[in-house]
Amino acid sequence: MKLFYLFAGALIALLLTSCSRGAQSAATASPSAAAETAGSASPMPSVTTTEQGIPASSASPAASAAFTDINGIFAQQAIEDEATFGAFGPTGGQFRPNDPISRGQYAQWLVSLNNAYFADSPGSQLRMPETAEEAFVDVPQSSPYWKYVQALVDAGFAVGVDAHHFAADRSITRQEMVAIEHQVDTGQKVTPDQSDTVSELGEYVDAKQVSPLYITAILGDLHDGGTSIIARVWGKTVYLHPTNPVTRAEAAVALSDIAERKASSYVATPTPSP
Repeated sequence: MKLFYLFAGALIALLLTSCSRGAQSAATASPSAAAETAGSASPMPSVTTTEQGIPASSASPAASAAFTDINGIFAQQAIEDEATFGAFGPTGGQFRPNDPISRGQYAQWLVSLNNAYFADSPGSQLRMPETAEEAFVDVPQSSPYWKYVQALVDAGFAVGVDAHHFAADRSITRQEMVAIEHQVDTGQKVTPDQSDTVSELGEYVDAKQVSPLYITAILGDLHDGGTSIIARVWGKTVYLHPTNPVTRAEAAVALSDIAERKASSYVATPTPSP
């Protein structure tokens, strides 16, 4: 029996020695093997961005513009595209496409979108002042629209309803919107030309309803060589309805012209001949 215990003790000691050597071997494994294991790990996914530097996932209209009342309307694409730039503030809920848009809010959308699309083109931006003399007595610096209206004035555009008033809270009319946006599109102030008359708008049944203040701007829009704001928003029509309030959906479609202007500003660089 004593011999049995001696034999068992020797066997246990042999097994313990073998396990200890195996552990040391694993601890001193080749560093190159560890490196190969780390190198085989999946790489971090790359992030695709749009031309404006916005991550593609966040720039997706489906992800950024979850409005519940624009599906299937003519302005849907314009609204979704412009919402990716934050033009309408927080997205979601109702857009209210058929509600009229105020002159102040239209100025806000116009300046915000222009600067977003031309973020890489300082010369095309409408700079919003931090402080300046108030251009209109009814748009004080405390107004949420002051900096947008002032940016248009500082750029040299004629945007008031008269020399001293802007009427920010009043709904903007079709003729007013065309007059303001046409100036931004061309980069030039438009002043009424007394030689321009409604007779030159003879194709429109209601041409006589156009104010003399806006005839020159409307003629300029119709003959600027591209897609006019009028055609972009209302298509082929013989009615201008110049004094009708502009809806939020119509304003969004009109402002989609900025994206086209941005695209046309790129000039292809010729490829050198070999």
